[in-house]
Amino acid sequence: MPISVDGDGTITGYTPNRPAFAAKIVNPAYVLTPQLLTKVPYETETFDTNSAYSTSNYRFTIPSGEAGKYFIGANVGIATLNSGNYLTFEIRINNTAQIITNQFNSNNSEITSANLSNVFDLSVGDFVEAFVEDSGTGNEVFSPSFCSFFGYKLNV
Repeated sequence: MPISVDGDGTITGYTPNRPAFAAKIVNPAYVLTPQLLTKVPYETETFDTNSAYSTSNYRFTIPSGEAGKYFIGANVGIATLNSGNYLTFEIRINNTAQIITNQFNSNNSEITSANLSNVFDLSVGDFVEAFVEDSGTGNEVFSPSFCSFFGYKLNV
C-alpha cells in the first residue's frame, strides 16, 4: 500500500518502526572493572515505545506479538583507558555474543570508543544487551556522551 496524506494531513499506508527504544548513560560515576566482561549500564531511557527496555537490568526484551527483524546499535566510550590497552565490546542476545569489536587505545589523553550495529532476527522474549571489557589493570570510567544503546523493529 502506498503512503498518502489526505487534505486534513492524515497519513495512511505507513507503519512506524515499533517497538523502538533508546537509552544512554548520564551518570559519570560508573566505573569499568579491568579484565571483567561487564554489562554497560545504560540507565536512562530517551524513549521506549513499548516499555521493552529495562533501566534496572539494562536490557531490551522483545514484547509479545513483536517477533521480527530488528536494527540494534550500541556505542560505548571510556574516558581513562590507558595507552596500549584495548576495549572488547559486544552485543549479546540471550547471553550469547552476536557481534564483537576490539578498540585499541594508543593515546592516554583521548576517549576510547567502540560502536556496533546489525540487523537481528529476534523472537518474543529474546533479550539484547551490550557488554564491554577493558584489557588493562586499572579501573576505568565511562564517558557518558559516548554511550548509547538503541533499536527498532524493521517493517520488512
